[in-house]
Amino acid sequence: FGLALVASWPWRTLGTEEVDVGLQVLVGIVQEELLLNKEAIAINQDFAAPPGDAQPGCKGEADGEVVDEVWVRKLTDGTVAVALPNLGNSTATMTVCLEALGWKGATAKARDVWKQKDLGPIGGGKYSASVAPHDTLLLKISA
Repeated sequence: FGLALVASWPWRTLGTEEVDVGLQVLVGIVQEELLLNKEAIAINQDFAAPPGDAQPGCKGEADGEVVDEVWVRKLTDGTVAVALPNLGNSTATMTVCLEALGWKGATAKARDVWKQKDLGPIGGGKYSASVAPHDTLLLKISA
């Protein structure tokens, strides 16, 4: 839908204001919130930090299967960004284990980057949350 609309849209014949209105129609409220999320942008724009990498994750509590992809990026401020994509077709319990992250320290706090909400201390060395199918839990872990 979006590609067909973009490909057929007469961009070069429109003025700046008209293009802006067209883009507002194409980019919904949810997409706008994601694209303008300052915390997610800060994770992406931390150029001094090494790039994120996939590594083995914890076992999911609900089905006992190993999470295939856990993307981890250690940021220059000492925090760790963790993305856990649910690649399945149903809601899954996704778990972040501090030990798997190489976290040094007995305690840590989690923050949901997409919701921009503090989740509090991570108890028992792991944090679990329900993640919708084809969605990604994006956390920032700090001391």
